[in-house]
Amino acid sequence: MVTPARLASPAAGEWLQNGRDYGNRRFSPLTQITTGNVARLTPRWLFQLDMPQPGAGAAATPLVADGRLYVSTDYDVVTAFDLRTRRRLWRYA
Repeated sequence: MVTPARLASPAAGEWLQNGRDYGNRRFSPLTQITTGNVARLTPRWLFQLDMPQPGAGAAATPLVADGRLYVSTDYDVVTAFDLRTRRRLWRYA
């Protein structure tokens, strides 16, 4: 459960609200990506959002909580993915 305490101080790998924390800092404390290795990054996983119309896109900052990724898109579609299994959990339109 996402509590006020978790929102105030999110775990390093979580992004529980739009700006990540109440200060809206939009900064991740993760340190795996650096100026020395950013050029070598490659996609490890892609997922399909199944947009209802061509040209539609993500509408807000994706959220990450408890190993799940939540994405809201145009036309009021929300999709949840399990980051451990890399599978779609559900889609609400």
